[in-house]
Amino acid sequence: MRQALFACCGAAVGSFGSIALYDRWQASTINHPPQSSVDYGQIEQIVQSAVGAQRNSSSQEANIAWRPPKSKVTAENAVTTICLTGGPCGGKSSALDTLVRRLEEAKYQVFISPETPTVLKELCNCGYPYQSDVPRRLQLDWERNKMNLQGAAEDTLISIASLSGKKTVVLCDRGMSGSAAYMEGDEQQQEDEFQEILDEQGWKHDELLNRYDLVIHLETAAIDTEVYDNASKNNIARHESKSQAIEQDMKTQKAWANHHNVKLVRNKDCKDPELLAQGIPEFDQKKNRVVREAFEFLGLVPPTFNERKFLIDHVSSSELKKQNIKFTQFEITQTFLSNGDRVVEKRGRGDTWSYTLCERENTGAVHTQRLSRRAYSDLIQQKDPNRRQVKKKRTVFLLNIASVGRDVKHQIEEFYSESGSINTEVLSLEQDDHGVEYAPPAFLHKFVREELKDHSKVDLSTLAGK
Repeated sequence: MRQALFACCGAAVGSFGSIALYDRWQASTINHPPQSSVDYGQIEQIVQSAVGAQRNSSSQEANIAWRPPKSKVTAENAVTTICLTGGPCGGKSSALDTLVRRLEEAKYQVFISPETPTVLKELCNCGYPYQSDVPRRLQLDWERNKMNLQGAAEDTLISIASLSGKKTVVLCDRGMSGSAAYMEGDEQQQEDEFQEILDEQGWKHDELLNRYDLVIHLETAAIDTEVYDNASKNNIARHESKSQAIEQDMKTQKAWANHHNVKLVRNKDCKDPELLAQGIPEFDQKKNRVVREAFEFLGLVPPTFNERKFLIDHVSSSELKKQNIKFTQFEITQTFLSNGDRVVEKRGRGDTWSYTLCERENTGAVHTQRLSRRAYSDLIQQKDPNRRQVKKKRTVFLLNIASVGRDVKHQIEEFYSESGSINTEVLSLEQDDHGVEYAPPAFLHKFVREELKDHSKVDLSTLAGK
């Protein structure tokens, strides 16, 4: 078992290019068949050994946060982390294969951080749950150790990519924050269980979220398709009923709801009749949408926008609490630099912040790369003196839209003047691609002043002053 686990870790550490870990898992499983019984103490010891360097660090915060390379980061050697997640039978594995191929065609080095539960199950005979009579405490220990192993694998690949000097995408098959979707009990009990794991490890949820530049959620086939039953029968790892698959999909969406850049790939949006007439089936459309989201973020194609915006009066936190809405707030500061169409951004809250540099190309595509705090501090000295710094508070929450039977992301942004007072407040609602317009919820109607048909009135360039 120890040999099998470290065979996987060794494959992650020692290979460049596109790392086909799934093929290696299968070969390793043949060479090291699972044992008939599991020694839980041994599993604990193995996993702790695998992440020993991480656990022995004097700073757990520094460990869990993404560590930038020591060399200068440019567009040619930047490391981007993209997490693929989703509900049962969402097509994540197939989409991952397609995305790897397309990224390599675009001359990216691609690493894959594998789905850790599969590693533990296939290589260690240590799947989840162990058995029905195992205490809940042991289940949570399994989840905690899984997250440790997952973080160690991701950090290993990021470190290798950083030292390679090549522009690299690290594709994470699920991500650490996704563990929140597998807690039990009612909503509050689930939050408490996940917070217990965070507290034990000295982690902050925002730090876990900030490990990933982009999160792409593939909706379960149990929603808006007729293929779930057959798909789940053909997958021995799938045991959820259709209703359970939908519930798990919703829990996974909520686990990532606070991430600043989540893209939901809905099945409903993958039924373009023109593409179907051209012989492009729904599932191929879905995989192509995953590729499109990744390529937009990487600046390989111009971004597309599909949302409604409303100018609103101030909505206080107490108003949202009165509606029993769970929400997240964070601060954003965006600064234009004097050399070219470049913007640096500081985003976060409290003592947890992330920093990025965005560069718009002549094609309209936007290239985004993560910065260290030091790199951000250096670049901010190049602030364009002719443009205002844009500061805003973003409030994000999910609300269920009964007409579509799913949660829809709502986003309120408060834009501050240089004196610190609120001068503009905007509500944004993401729309689907089929003409169904999501309207503001009833409790916000009294705050809405007008719909903004011209979004350029509140875009960054306008607010900063050209």
